[in-house]
Order: sequence, then C-alpha cells, then structure tokens
Amino acid sequence: MKKLIEACLENRVAANLFAAVLIIAGLISVQTLNMRLFPEVVLNAISITVPYPGATPTEVETSIVKPIEERIEGLEGVRKITALAATGVASLIIDLEEGVSIPEMMDDIQTEVNRITVFPQRSERPQVTHAEGLELAARLILYGDESQATLKKWADRVRSDLTDKPGISRVDISGAPEYLIDISISEETQQSLGLSLVEIAGRISSQSLDLSGGQIENNHQKMLIRSTGERRTGEEFKTIVLGAGKTGTPIYLGDIADINDGLAESPVRATYRGKTATFVSVYRTGDEKLLDLAAEVRNYFNNEIQGVLPAGIESEFWRDESVMLEQRISLLSKNALLGLLLVSLLLMAFLDIRIAAWVAFGVTVSFVGAFTLMSVFGITINQLTLFGFILAIGIVVDDAIVVGENIHGTWRKLGVTPKVAARIGVLRVSTPVLFSVTTTIMAFVPLLVLPGTFGQFLGPIASVVIMVLVLSLFDSFFILPRHLAHMRSEGPRWFSPRRIADPFRNWFASHLRRFTEGPLRKAITFTAKNAFASIMVAFGIFLASLALITGGTVKFIFFPAVEGDYITVDLELSEATSQEQTLIYAKKIADAAAIAAQQFTSTSEPLKGVFWTLGVNIALDDASAKTSAGASANKAYIVARLEESSIRGFAAGAFLDVWRDTVGEIPGAQKLSYTADLVSPGAPIQLEVSTRVSGDTKAAVAMVAAELKTLPGVFDIRDD
Repeated sequence: MKKLIEACLENRVAANLFAAVLIIAGLISVQTLNMRLFPEVVLNAISITVPYPGATPTEVETSIVKPIEERIEGLEGVRKITALAATGVASLIIDLEEGVSIPEMMDDIQTEVNRITVFPQRSERPQVTHAEGLELAARLILYGDESQATLKKWADRVRSDLTDKPGISRVDISGAPEYLIDISISEETQQSLGLSLVEIAGRISSQSLDLSGGQIENNHQKMLIRSTGERRTGEEFKTIVLGAGKTGTPIYLGDIADINDGLAESPVRATYRGKTATFVSVYRTGDEKLLDLAAEVRNYFNNEIQGVLPAGIESEFWRDESVMLEQRISLLSKNALLGLLLVSLLLMAFLDIRIAAWVAFGVTVSFVGAFTLMSVFGITINQLTLFGFILAIGIVVDDAIVVGENIHGTWRKLGVTPKVAARIGVLRVSTPVLFSVTTTIMAFVPLLVLPGTFGQFLGPIASVVIMVLVLSLFDSFFILPRHLAHMRSEGPRWFSPRRIADPFRNWFASHLRRFTEGPLRKAITFTAKNAFASIMVAFGIFLASLALITGGTVKFIFFPAVEGDYITVDLELSEATSQEQTLIYAKKIADAAAIAAQQFTSTSEPLKGVFWTLGVNIALDDASAKTSAGASANKAYIVARLEESSIRGFAAGAFLDVWRDTVGEIPGAQKLSYTADLVSPGAPIQLEVSTRVSGDTKAAVAMVAAELKTLPGVFDIRDD
C-alpha cells in the first residue's frame, strides 16, 4: 500500500482522475437506482391453499390440514408450519430455515402434497406458491349507484387501459366477487339426453381447455404448439356440443341450458361514500420504479379516466405511494445535506479551511461514489439506506481529519515542502487509520448476516455505511494527500475565504484553549489524583442509566412503528353473525370516523375519506406471510385516509385513539383492532396457547382474553 500511496502522490493526474471517475459513475448510477419506501423483503416462506367448498372448519382440519402437516413436517429445511382451517378453505404457511433454496423446497413440498391420496373428492387442487409480499404503487376507487357486476366490468376496462401503459405489468381488481358463469340444466332435459350432471360437466370441461402440444424443432427454428380453447364468456359456452340428436344434428349447450354471466355468490363487498365500490390496484414488480408507476397512473386518472367511465360511476385516486416516498426521501435528503453542512462548519472551526474544504470534498466523493456500489450490489434508495448515509456523515470524516491534520502539522513543524509533508504525514498514520476504519467496518458486518425480515431491513444500513467507509479510506490515502500537496505558505489573497475563516478559527481556538487549560485540565487532574472516587462516580452513572431503562423512563423497542396516513380497523364477529349485522357494525365504525374528525380543527380537512370492505381485507399490502381464510361474512375492514402528515397538525395515533373511544365496544366482537402504522413488527405481546384436546383451545383462549381485558392499558386483544 505504501508504494501505491507514493505513486498517487507523484502522479499529477491520478488523484483527480480517481475523484472524477467516482463522481461521474455515481451520478450515472443514481439515475438507475430504484427508489422505494423500504428495502425489498424476500419472504422465506411457502404458501399452500386448498379450497374445500361447503366444508366446516373441523372437516377442513381433519381432511386437509392434518394430512398436509404430516407429510411436510419432516422435510429438511422446514422451520415452522402455521395452518388455518376455515369454512371452505385450508391455508398453510411453511416458514423455511435460513439459507435453503426456495425453488427446491417448493418442488419438494409440491411432490409431498401430490402424494396425498386421502383428500376428499370435493376438495380442489392444492395451490403451492412462494409467499411474496406485494408493493402497492397506486390504488383507484370506482364507485356509484350501480351493481357490483357493472362496476367490475368498468374496472376491467380501467385495468386493461392501465396494463397497456408502458412499464405497468400488474393491476388487480378487488372489492367484488370473482366472475362466475352459471349453467343450469333442468332434470327433464338431462333425462331426455340420457346424461347425468357429472357427464355433462365432463363434456363441458373437455371442450374448454388450453393445451400444450409440445414443440417442433428443426435446424433453423423452434415452434411451440399450443391449443387455446378455454372459453371465458357465457356466449362462448353456448357453442359447446354435448352430443347429437336422433337426426344427427348437434345438440348445443346453449339450446338446452340457461347460461348467465355474473359474479359468484360471495360476501365480498366494498362501500365508499355510501355507494358500491370497486378497487383497481397497481403493484410494482421486478425492476419497475414506483415513482414511474404512480406517475403513469396519476396521468391516466387526470387525463383519461373520465372519458372511459359512463355517467353514474365516479372515480377517486385513493392511494399514491409515491407521495409519501417523495416526502420521506426529501426529508432525509435535506437532513443529510444539513448534517454535511454542519460537519463542514465544525471542521472549519478546528482546521485550516483548506484542509476542511478537502475533507468535505472527500466526504462528497465517498457519498456519490457509494451510489455506484449500490447499483452493483442491487441496493435501492430507501428510507433505511438514506439513514445509513446520515449515520455515516459523522464517521467518514475521522480518517480524513487524521490524515489531513497530520500532513498540515508536518508541513508547519518540519518546514518541508507540502509534497514531502504529504508523503511523510500520510505514511505515518496510514497503518493506524487503516485499522481504525477496519474495526468500524467490522462493527457493522454482523448486521449484514442477520436472519429473517429484520436482517433484510437492517442490512442495507450496514451496507451503505461500509461502502462509504471504504471509499472514504480510499480518498484519504490516494486523493486527499495529493490535493494537500499543493498548499502554499504565503498569506491569503484579498479574495480568499481564509481572510474570514482564519480569524474565526483563531478566535475559536483561543476560547477552546481557555477551556482546555482551565476547567478541563482541573477535572482531569482531579480524576487522576482521585482514581477510586472517579471510578465510583462512573459506576454510579452506569447504574443510574440502567435504572432509567428498567424503570421504563427510557423505553426499549426492538423495531419502531412507522406511522402512515391511513388507519385500518379490523372487525371480526362470531361465525354465526349474519352479513346484515356485520354491515351494520361496519357502517357504525365508518360513521364514527367522521365524528372523531370533528375534534381535530388544526387542518381544514383532517379526514379525506373512509371506505370499508366486507369479507376480505384489501387495505394493507405488507411484506409478511399470513394464512388466509378467504371471504367471510363475519369480517369487515374499515380504512380512513387522513390529511397528509406534512400538512395535518396531529398524529395519526391521536386520531386513532379518538376514533376508538367514539366507536366504543362492539357486542360480540371477537376481534376489534386499530392500526395506523405503515410498518410494524406486530403486537407488543403475543401468546401461543396449545392444548392436548383441540376442543379445549378455544375455551383456554377465551379465558386468557377475558383476564387480559381486566388489565389497565390493555386493548386490541385479538386471536386467530
């Protein structure tokens, strides 16, 4: 390394060339980096869903869940199995050990599930997929005094328009049941044809298939053969041939059956502003940029959607994730620039302005150059990586300060030329500086190997800090010394900033010297003469610090909750609750949000809107693997959108508390929870209850929940 440092000192171009390459490459790379609110999280879990129409939870558990658990619990790489047996569906989440190959585990699990031969005939084929967290980019609401089928038809039109836009690949529709083609054949018709319903269903399915016919390959090309015969509308099903009449004429399905296009019988329902609603959601996938996606949707909403929708159907841009992303990225960027400015001013108070300027330049080179490494390693710009930059500001200047001040001191004391002083100064401290930076880097290395979701959150912070430290060390050894080798001994010229900086530094140094030679020297002398008393005082301060933590004055939170602009209420009633009763309670909670908003007068419109859905939760799209019970008439989800955090004068948590108090108790509610967190590690306390007899579990959970409700400060008690 000594020879490399000397070579850069002797070369007039190398230092500037290195700095220029790092800056230019960084500026180019930052244009290609993806911007996200949080780092991308790859869930180490596999989901299994088995529909079993008409079955009770007990039947689902016995016939579906237990056979699957028995098959896969012994597989190597399976860490935990979480299963949910609900009415008509079984849902399992298989958490995997760290380091296992997800594709290989999916193949192994699929193979084991396929070997199960005891599934009921009415159960549908198991769906084995990788549990992936979706990242929402934008969401539109279509609402009006129309039927769900009509709204969904126009939502399909909007989805088709959006998927035709460049860069948008995934658009989902929610808030309405799935499409259903209803085919009804009378018993008399079946008897006249001599066919049973099973035989008719077989003939229908055999004529509505997409089949792969393999491939044809020669020396010049390869052709894939595929038969596309799946029918998707009622009109297409009408042309299916069931057989032939006595005269040989074909019997078409449309001639003997009533075929209707409609929606499935499902409790799924959404309401916005008292009208039926449907949601169109755009998600980010792959390398798509969230800001570009949201801008494309915003442009479509502002300029095109009104020409698409008919009279009676309104639209609203409900959620734009780019707004919060830009706000938080802008805030962190401003904090980073402010921190860099403060560090530069502080350097000028202690160091020669020439050294301070080149140290600040080195920090800039390190930060900009880090964007190139982020691009190489696939790290995105998000809240946590920007926090890593802020964290690194006060660390990266240390090595440059040591090198720069040592070069300056050598130049002043030895009276040698600046170039010789640069060589002597950097080589003298190169080894301790190298070890100092290395030990700092090693302190962040453990964050790179943390397992699970938290590891994927904290890893980018450590990565950014390490990248900046490495580049700062490179600047201190190979760029900074060459720049300081050009210092001049003569006084400042009439236009030089040194005319202001040098008197200020001398004034600051005199006052600092007065402090160090006075109170500080006396304190050091006292501690040196009274070593035992000093140790006891330090130990007492340490105990007092522990007391602040154990006493609850300083609270310990493993991962802080991040507050957003949306509050979600999750309501679950008993399974015997009717759909009408659930609707009544959902409307009550939604109306309570408007009442709660009246207490917040710091902004003109504290509550922007409230929607609620019945049956399924479409409010949150978080990066977590969860079991799903499908659509249930006893569940409702209410979402309130507040004024943007940069405008409103109150916290979302304060609105949540008032809303909860306004709603009060819901009779018969098994679950009533409120959340305003954008990202949350979950409930502060989680209990797991297991019993030898499955029937005793519910009773035990009910007893625990009843006792918890009596404790002060405990709320949002829920179980699954």
